[in-house]
Amino acid sequence: MQATQKIALTAVFAALHAFLFLPGGAWRSLVIYLMPIEGIVLGPSIGFVAALIGSAIARLIKSDIFWMFGIIAEPIGVAAAGLLAKGRWKEIQLIYGVMLGAYFLHPYGRMLPLWTILDLLVAFALVYPASKIGTRVWTEQTKKFA
Repeated sequence: MQATQKIALTAVFAALHAFLFLPGGAWRSLVIYLMPIEGIVLGPSIGFVAALIGSAIARLIKSDIFWMFGIIAEPIGVAAAGLLAKGRWKEIQLIYGVMLGAYFLHPYGRMLPLWTILDLLVAFALVYPASKIGTRVWTEQTKKFA
């Protein structure tokens, strides 16, 4: 991909990211549906930048009290989707390990019951199989089109 294509796709996905955040929802915005697509199409690094720009612009337009978490979490989620699509599971395990470690280091993390993070523990266990499935799908699809 050429540099101008990368810049154009980054700008388009950043604008989509910002636009889909604005309508809001009951507890999530529509941008969570774009994040995996963003990571898979753009890849982990360009997707991270597009999500960072889009989430920062969205929080500038429509701020809320938890603005700082979205600016950090959404680009990491996009990068994680891009890394899984490329089969780079070790980086995802590191991200999950750091997040779980920070959770358990905090006093509330040790006080709360384990069932509050069961979904994260299952996701931590499924990272490797998901990355292998993702790389298999991408290699089979590229063989069909080649």
